[in-house]
Amino acid sequence: MLQLRHLDLGWNNFSGEIPQEYGRLGDLKVLSVHENKLSGRIPPEIGKLEFLKELFLGGNTLSGALPSELGYLRTLKSMSLYGNKLSGEFPTSFSQLNNLTLLDLSQNKLDGSIPESIGDLPKLEELNLYGNNLSGSVPRKLGTNGKLQNLYLSRNKLTGDLPESLASCQSLKEIYMDENLLNGSIPKGLFGLPNLIRVNLGDNLLSGGFPETHDSVAHNLEVINLSNNQLSGMLPPRIANFSSLRVLHLEGNRFSGSIPPQIGNLQQLLHIDLSSNNFSGKIPWPISIHSQWSYVNLSRNHLSGDISEFPGTWIFSSFLFS
Repeated sequence: MLQLRHLDLGWNNFSGEIPQEYGRLGDLKVLSVHENKLSGRIPPEIGKLEFLKELFLGGNTLSGALPSELGYLRTLKSMSLYGNKLSGEFPTSFSQLNNLTLLDLSQNKLDGSIPESIGDLPKLEELNLYGNNLSGSVPRKLGTNGKLQNLYLSRNKLTGDLPESLASCQSLKEIYMDENLLNGSIPKGLFGLPNLIRVNLGDNLLSGGFPETHDSVAHNLEVINLSNNQLSGMLPPRIANFSSLRVLHLEGNRFSGSIPPQIGNLQQLLHIDLSSNNFSGKIPWPISIHSQWSYVNLSRNHLSGDISEFPGTWIFSSFLFS
């Protein structure tokens, strides 16, 4: 008798509903029907596949609630259900998926809060909940497993402050939490994590100053986006420590004081936007001589000085002179 272990029907034009009979394939380890035209609900019978390691149902038009029975898949390592029309609350039973490394529920219509217990998953490396209607706070224990690498929570309705636990997670590489309602300050040490490459916290309600870091830390950040928050204070000279930085977005905040000349030491920087703040004084000379910078926006500040000092290769969109 054939014992099917791997079923991959992805990237086709299959329509209709996922057969509940798939739940009888007791030896199945991989079930993939992603990128088709499937509709209807996810059959709860899939929760009977006790040896399943990979479940890929993304890129369809599946609807209805997430079956709590999926929490019975104790051997599951990857669950990807992105780009459907799934709705309802996040099942608390998912906190029992102790072998899960990837959970992707992005671009659905999920609401309610993210269960605190998701932060307890011991092997979770990537959590992607981008583009839902989730509310409440970010789980306090996210990152305490020491394995989390990628965290994508953008375009939800999350509130509260950022968990301090993230600033201790040495494995983190990417954090995207833009377009939420997060408030409070950015945890000290977050930007000093050794493997962190990209951070996007734009379009929130964050306050306080530019995140504190230690001068002795080797920073690998390439992208920092803190745009459209309520951050204030002076931009510190230690920003020069981010030697790998390529993109810096700080527009739409309340930063004040002079632009530190040390920013000109960022040799990898290509794109910088400091517009719509309260910066004043002259533009430091190092900014004007970096011909490799492809985009500079310093508009809607209180900068002053003689604009003829700057090389003709630069075109600034506008200045509000004090």
